[in-house]
Amino acid sequence: FFVQTNHTRKELLFLMFKEINLRNHSSLHKLFYSLTIPS
Repeated sequence: FFVQTNHTRKELLFLMFKEINLRNHSSLHKLFYSLTIPS
């Protein structure tokens, strides 16, 4: 996917997360989510 120069690091992580989410839902999704969003 293409990245704009004004994206912040968090937005880039979110884009990557969405890419992964599209390909491989479920356990990887939960793992990545728990790593990026601290409780």
